[in-house]
Amino acid sequence: MALLKIKDLTVGIKQTGEKILKGISFSLNPSEILGILGESGSGKSLTALSILKLLPPGLSYFKGQVLFEEKNLLELEEREVNKIRGKKISIIFQDPLSSLNPVLTIEEQMEEIFQYHLGIKGKKAKDLMIRTLKEVGIPDPEFRLRNYPHELSGGLRQRVMIAMAIACSPKILIADEPTTALDLTIQMQVLELLKSLNQEKGLSIIFITHDLGILRWFAHRILVFYKGQILEIAPTEKLFKNPLHPYTKLLFNSYPGREELEDLNLWTQERLDQSLCPFYTKCAMACKESLEREPKLREVEPFHFVRCFLYE
Repeated sequence: MALLKIKDLTVGIKQTGEKILKGISFSLNPSEILGILGESGSGKSLTALSILKLLPPGLSYFKGQVLFEEKNLLELEEREVNKIRGKKISIIFQDPLSSLNPVLTIEEQMEEIFQYHLGIKGKKAKDLMIRTLKEVGIPDPEFRLRNYPHELSGGLRQRVMIAMAIACSPKILIADEPTTALDLTIQMQVLELLKSLNQEKGLSIIFITHDLGILRWFAHRILVFYKGQILEIAPTEKLFKNPLHPYTKLLFNSYPGREELEDLNLWTQERLDQSLCPFYTKCAMACKESLEREPKLREVEPFHFVRCFLYE
């Protein structure tokens, strides 16, 4: 049974009615690492924020459901969602320095979490802080608790963010490009840490990135985003062996580990966007059906879904 279900999530600009996320539907299973892949502006990060009702100003939910523990989070009052954020569903972002409070020590920031969600403070909270910092591989945690964020390296700051995210033993961790700002060595250390939390604690992870190489090693299943829609969903190895959507194939052509893909190039001629297919203007295989109706996300083989008329 799925741990989290997103159904027909549609988000847009309240004032104009323009849709940015268009009917997003997917599920997250217990102990699964689900990768969300796409270029900048495809809707990856907005999807993460939408799950926790953290929409930027000016945006609004048009329709859809975010189902967790038999509740639609979008229908809950803010105080009820606050009890879930950080305790049952946590999120970490690309830049921990902008997420951490610069005028509070790590201890002060972690104590706020323990006091709010678990009702503990003082020595009991500090013991739990030290244990959590040790779990994420931070050396000399008692000393680090006295540090301010600017006194830590980028890798240590990201580990602190992970420690704060898992402090209350959440069921789901949403990681929005958490390694992009780190060098390659630190990237791998953070990824290995997240993978160990998944394997040892059964932590379910939604991992957002534009890096194919990371997802091939890290994710169990991948969603491919483009212009606010999901174009393809498949288990990781199945997607790498047999990408189906023309956009996915173009992405994979740029990945050095892929071979034997047909030569797909962007159209050089201008084509008016008169279709309901999000990839129509750039697709080398664009078909007339795209001008008549919207392609639906269909299961074309077991656990492999694609939004394309070529596979109807």
